[in-house]
Amino acid sequence: MVVNRRTLTEPELQELLKSMVQLNPEQAVVIRGDEAGAYKNIIGVLNICTEAGITNVAFATAR
Repeated sequence: MVVNRRTLTEPELQELLKSMVQLNPEQAVVIRGDEAGAYKNIIGVLNICTEAGITNVAFATAR
């Protein structure tokens, strides 16, 4: 997973999102998949968002 051009593991992403929610309980997350990405990866990110307390999730697509 890549966040702001930085590759993260699932545990790193979870810690990052938890700290962001502590600073801003209304924190939003935008998930942008690529053509090679598997749906299981998107589900994994959604699960991490849920565990971190993020409820404002959006999906971005390329035109």
